[in-house]
Amino acid sequence: MPKSNLEFWIDLLTYILPFLQLLILVIPFLGERPLFDLQRDFWNIFSKRGYAILFLGALLTYFTIKQSIVTKDLAVIDAQEVKDAEIKRDKYNQAKIDSASQKTNEMLAKYGFKVDSKNEEIVKILQDPNLKKLTIVNGESPLLSITDVIFDKENKNKLTFKIRSFDASSYDLNLRLDIFGLTNNDKDFILLTKDFNLFGTVNIVNKDQSLELYKEFNFIKSYNVLYFRLHGTYEKYDGTLIPIDNYAMLNKSQNDGKLQIPTLESVNQIKIYLNTRGLK
Repeated sequence: MPKSNLEFWIDLLTYILPFLQLLILVIPFLGERPLFDLQRDFWNIFSKRGYAILFLGALLTYFTIKQSIVTKDLAVIDAQEVKDAEIKRDKYNQAKIDSASQKTNEMLAKYGFKVDSKNEEIVKILQDPNLKKLTIVNGESPLLSITDVIFDKENKNKLTFKIRSFDASSYDLNLRLDIFGLTNNDKDFILLTKDFNLFGTVNIVNKDQSLELYKEFNFIKSYNVLYFRLHGTYEKYDGTLIPIDNYAMLNKSQNDGKLQIPTLESVNQIKIYLNTRGLK
């Protein structure tokens, strides 16, 4: 069943189940004849109200089972969407690395050089044993990303943020953090903090190294689900400006509290939330 149909069933059952429960509670007080009389013959043991309660009870049981099945199916779909997003991201990153490596090798070969992967050096392709090796700066573009958000075990309002620079070093970081919480039974977004200067002035994060920030937010422990938006700019070693606008999600009760990739639907809802309020 499509996800939209499952969500429709969840919304519908939210109203049907309480209504059936209300009817079952009210009907016994309507009318004077008892709900059942064991002294009557078999087909007349239950009054009309008695049969009505039996029917409503059967409906309530069916819809309760239906709600459980739909909820499980929806959870499976959500989990698959997260898994697919992770696979897509990994494939994209690997393709980017492979493409960059191939171009680098072709360019170096054109000028008589090759990559010494073991020593992370670039060397001249000559048979002269006395030739010195030449080392140059890695020309890859860095990929900056949030890799982890960790709750303090003693103070649930304190968080440790970790960002990592993949592929190459990142320079002159100008990063801002937006934090969103979910309200109304985890359905509606609320902006908790906007444009927080995450790391102040940072000149460099070395290749494959992480940068950490330990920060307290008084509102954090009030929300079970949090969304993080990391946006701003950083630079490549040659001064090339690289924009960043990444999203991550943290659900305290799922995935052992580890950082997750939010669904595309959630990201779009956050963007709509910001646009309707004239925020960037």
